[in-house]
Amino acid sequence: LAKPIKTPKLSNKKLMTVYPMGDPHIGMFSWAKETGDDFDTKIARRDLGGAMTHLVDCAPPSDVALITNVGDFFHMDNSLNRTQQTGNILDVDTRWPQVLELGILAMRDCIDLALRKHKQVVVINAIGNHDEHSSVMLSANIAAFYHDEGRLTVLPTTGFFNYYEFGKCLIGVTHGDKAKIQTLDGVMAADQPEAWGRTSHRYWYTGHIHHISRLELKGCV
Repeated sequence: LAKPIKTPKLSNKKLMTVYPMGDPHIGMFSWAKETGDDFDTKIARRDLGGAMTHLVDCAPPSDVALITNVGDFFHMDNSLNRTQQTGNILDVDTRWPQVLELGILAMRDCIDLALRKHKQVVVINAIGNHDEHSSVMLSANIAAFYHDEGRLTVLPTTGFFNYYEFGKCLIGVTHGDKAKIQTLDGVMAADQPEAWGRTSHRYWYTGHIHHISRLELKGCV
């Protein structure tokens, strides 16, 4: 079990910081001579931890941190090295148990950084098309490891659409493969009618398409 991390003294109760992770694909293997860049499990953990360190350093001392893993945290879901829905062959790094181990350690790196900066940390692990089962395992493992850490909340990974409300803000998190982006305003309003009515700033965080885009829908961004 993780030992509780000392609570930071300075925090602003009116602020929440969101740390979005866009499709980390831990376990993917890439060779620079073929694709232009090298990528493997060790690079994935290094880059994710480095990015989180930079963002935590830049973030204000907000009371709450929301870590949003938008799905495809793991590149593959089992040792078959194929996507479950389409059967696409995947280039993977190392063996499946090692990918799981290093992926879990990478998430723990990010959580520990957030706990040192923010009084409350909330984690959302969305289900991706590359990790439909291991995403559920990731949440269960993290929740068990931080059982004695009262400042961490891991929301259940049980559905494809996840929500978190803070003040007048409503955050939605989904991978992006289960509904068209243009319909997510209706999905949020139907799933969270009371929270929709209480809030005036509503946002979705999605992944899947591996492109940066910003779309204004009816009542949410």
